[in-house]
Parts: sequence; structure tokens; C-alpha cells
Amino acid sequence: MFKKRKEEEWNPWEINETENSETFNTPAQKDKNVFGFIKKRNSKDIKEELWDSSEDINYLDENEHHVYEKEEFHYSKPKIFGIFLCIFLLAACGIGYMNTDFDEVNKGYIVSYDLHYEREYVNHSDELYEYCLELKDDLAQIMPQLPNNSLSLTNKVASMKETLIAKTNKVSRYTEVPEIMVTYNDNLISFSLSTQKMLTTMLSNYTNSDYMAWAESAYNDFSTSLNALEYLRSQINSVIYRNVYGGENNE
Repeated sequence: MFKKRKEEEWNPWEINETENSETFNTPAQKDKNVFGFIKKRNSKDIKEELWDSSEDINYLDENEHHVYEKEEFHYSKPKIFGIFLCIFLLAACGIGYMNTDFDEVNKGYIVSYDLHYEREYVNHSDELYEYCLELKDDLAQIMPQLPNNSLSLTNKVASMKETLIAKTNKVSRYTEVPEIMVTYNDNLISFSLSTQKMLTTMLSNYTNSDYMAWAESAYNDFSTSLNALEYLRSQINSVIYRNVYGGENNE
């Protein structure tokens, strides 16, 4: 004999524990209270749900499909402005220093564009000029000794000639010679060419009986021409330092 089961009366105010646990599994369902109204969630709860610290993420595992994005550091506008201002001030100070000459009492004088143009040529041509000055002392020793020590000295004279030719070609190819220095430039090149000719004669004439007389005369002519070139070079100094009171003495 079967006994009819008594049907349980449904109570709307009573919530089944199993049903309650399954209902509130998701964050959206947890936000609903028993009356079906959505309760307000604070930002702290949302952040905790976005990042689950209980599960370690392996960004190196390609199967996880996680993408690691490095946070970019953005400078604020005041910082960017400060950096550019510092760079500008440093550049301005450097350019200002390069465009200023100072005398003996450290008084500043502005360097004009023309002076930069002229000084660049002088620095370029001084390589040849200073080498010509070195030849004066070298030739004073070599020329008298060449007949007696020709084996080693002829190679030295030939090397001097090659060096002089190379330095002369460098100056002669300079296309931006200042107009005020054209005369000096022509005299410098002419002196170098005449010196090259003298060195060539030395190498071919040191075995002749009249070599010593020729060597003495040639050296005197060389010294006279070099003195004239030195005078022109001293005039150049007064030109390239004309912005400073006192000229070349206040570089």
C-alpha cells in the first residue's frame, strides 16, 4: 500500500541553501539580494575581481594567450618644458662662449661671422706655414752636410719635399680664401713652390764642385723670402683679432 506523499507547501520567504549557493556563484548574481534588487558594489570589490591573486599567470606560456604590456612613463608637461629649457640654456652658453674672445682682464668681445670665416682659413694655411718655419733650421744643418752624408740625407730631403708638396696642394685647393688674405695666400704658395725647386736642385747638385757656393746662396734667398712671409703672417694676426682691443696680444 502506497502512502500518498504530502506535498510541501512553498514558502516564498524561505530560500534553499543549495539553490542560494548556486545562484550567487557569479559576481552579477552576488550583487542581487533576496528581493531581486541589485546592490551597489564598491570599487575595491571590482579591483579584487579583476585580479585574482590566487592564480599565477605565466606570461611566457603561449597557450595562455596573455599579453604583457609594459607601462609607459609619461613626462608631465612641466618636466618636458624644464628639460628643453635646460638644453636650450646649455646650447646658448656654449655658442656664446665660442663666439666670444677674452682679453687679459677677461673682458669679452663678440666674434663676428667674418672672423670665423677668416680664422678658419688661417688654421688651414698655418699647417704649411709652420712647416716652412721648421725647414729653416733643418736646411741649415742638412745643406752643408749633404755631400759628405748623402746616403741618409738624400732620403730625408726627398721626404721633406714630398711633405711640402702635400701641404701645398692642400692650401692651393682651398676655395674660400678671404679677400683680405689673398696676397698672403699667394705668397705662401709661391714660397713653397720655390722651396720645392730648391730641394730638387739639392738632390741633383750635391755632387758638383760648386755645390757649397750654391747652397749658401740658396739658403740666404730662402731665409730672406721666409722673413718676408713671416711679416705678412704677423699682419694676418692683427686682422683675425681685430675685434679685441690690443689685437694679437689678446687672443
